[in-house]
Amino acid sequence: MIKCQSFQLIKKEAHYATHHSIVKNNTYKYQKFKTQNEMVINQNINFLTMAEMRLMDEEYIQALIDAEISCVTLLGYYTKGDTPNPINYYISNTTEADDNGSVIAIGSIKLKHDFGGTINPLYYGAQTGLTQSMVNRLATTYEISSALNINNTEISLLTGSSFVFNGGSLNNGTIKNGFIKVASSGIIANQGFKLTDNYVYLNNDVTINADYQLAGTFTIESNERATITVTRLAFYNANVTLLNCKFIKQSGAFKFLNRDAYNFYLNVRIENCSIDHINITDFSSDDFWSIVIGTNPANRASKEEQPYVKFYCVNTDFSNTGIAVAEADVNIDKCNFVAGTNNSDNHELLHLAGGSRRRRSIVRDSIFDLNGILVDAIDVYNSSNKVIDSCRFKGANGTNYITVKSHINAATVGPNTGIDSDQIGNQGNIIIKNSLFEGKCSRNFGAISIYNSDRLNNTGEFPEIYKRECVIVNDNYFRLDDDETDTGNNFNVAITLGQTNDVHIARNTLILNPCQRGVMVNLITANPSKRIWISENEIKNKNAASSGSSKLIGRSGSVGTLEDSWIINNYVEKGYCFNETTVFKNLYILSNKSTSVINGSRANFLNCVIKDNNNNNLFNDDYGITANRNPSPTIGRSFFDTTLGKPIWWNGTVWKDAAGTTV
Repeated sequence: MIKCQSFQLIKKEAHYATHHSIVKNNTYKYQKFKTQNEMVINQNINFLTMAEMRLMDEEYIQALIDAEISCVTLLGYYTKGDTPNPINYYISNTTEADDNGSVIAIGSIKLKHDFGGTINPLYYGAQTGLTQSMVNRLATTYEISSALNINNTEISLLTGSSFVFNGGSLNNGTIKNGFIKVASSGIIANQGFKLTDNYVYLNNDVTINADYQLAGTFTIESNERATITVTRLAFYNANVTLLNCKFIKQSGAFKFLNRDAYNFYLNVRIENCSIDHINITDFSSDDFWSIVIGTNPANRASKEEQPYVKFYCVNTDFSNTGIAVAEADVNIDKCNFVAGTNNSDNHELLHLAGGSRRRRSIVRDSIFDLNGILVDAIDVYNSSNKVIDSCRFKGANGTNYITVKSHINAATVGPNTGIDSDQIGNQGNIIIKNSLFEGKCSRNFGAISIYNSDRLNNTGEFPEIYKRECVIVNDNYFRLDDDETDTGNNFNVAITLGQTNDVHIARNTLILNPCQRGVMVNLITANPSKRIWISENEIKNKNAASSGSSKLIGRSGSVGTLEDSWIINNYVEKGYCFNETTVFKNLYILSNKSTSVINGSRANFLNCVIKDNNNNNLFNDDYGITANRNPSPTIGRSFFDTTLGKPIWWNGTVWKDAAGTTV
């Protein structure tokens, strides 16, 4: 059995040597120790640093050649103890070149240490900076156990190679390709660090503080839902997959963007994760949102642009997080969104922007909890081809859940003035269906708000070309409480419309309990909404104390009107289909049932067809004493004159009774 025993480096003023000793300058002596039943061979010498080892004298080299010294032990690279452990180098006939770590050429010999499949770059001198030459092996695992600086260079991992982080970090540079694994708690990267085409596996808590990423494919996975602390982290022009991870998001944005002149078809996939955004204090510039997905807003082009980014998210929890998706296709399934303080000041839980040419984006089977925060749950902004299906919305306290809008910022409204940069052509094809809405929604904006202006009661006409087109709100269930911010009114609103066109509202149910009054559709702008189909909706009043003044169609304040629309086969328990003094034009009001179909002046319903309702003629100016006849009736207008005790009709000039007599 051969053992590697140590030479002792003994300072002598000595002057002697035996045939078992090698003496250098009469100062240092290597003294061999022989064990029982062994030859005096296979002994080693220690060097403090790599530089000292490279200065090895010829006597030591010859002793290695003669096998009088079996190996050389290196105690550190730059200083003693700066490597994880001492390592032994053995004389070798390898043809490999000197790599400053595993193979060291000294004089006529080469020394080699076989690290096997795992190498810590500290054994290659990474203490002063990690370089490409330190990670130039195939199928090798590089262990990162301390903070290493890449010094603003780019390093590529070779085929089959990987990094395993064991409490260390990388800083200020770019790592390309390969597999990255975190074996113990620690920092995977710090600000200024980039990763490209990497797969990261986590089985312990870790901090990722990387800066901007380059193009490629990037995956982070943890089978044990390790906690990952993230600050500002961006993936530009990259395919990204996040699997089974728990993210604690700190300040700055979490970005997945297609930017500059690149037209990549990118995929962003988040599955079985949780993301909690904490400690954010600055929403400035492009860090305005917690998570940004799609095309960089500064480079957003027209809606004719192809869909370059696809966002798929399933079984993931988002807390205190605002997500902005711009110019991207979306598929969100079985996710939970809970609002927090980071969502205040107009940071919606989900902001879907841009894309009339986009393929259909879907949000389904998900829960949105506003948690009492004054913010929307979903903002469908300047966008088209979106489906919100089978979701639950709760926790509102004076706000709405879904806003569907085209956007104007400027004070002057015109065909091309004040429209956001990506507004080219009509917006629409939005479907909201099979969803449950609970909580205390805004009277002015309701649970769902569909409008074409950023300013309530805007007197300027919104350009027709930009008006919201083809929005469908079907088969939803509204179980709303009183909006406590609107003291004394004790009623709620399901849907609001503001100068919008071509909206289909059908088979929705509004339940009133404990609230006493409700409105299914509220009109919120002076300029009319047109071509609205309202059919087979129900307001069910289960509150015994109700005043009976719920409305199928209402308005906000003194504004709100409707034209060229159909109101068919709706039911209002304890209330009216209409109860307003607003002028309505060209309506078909057919087969509706309510306590009173219309409680208002017939003069306000111009060129309207009103028939087959359970009470067609209940207008508050349809009867009264002679002095209370309508001074400006339309032709054919009827009036029951209680002074005369008979009905009369207006022929355009005078009132006539049934016998044709002027009365």
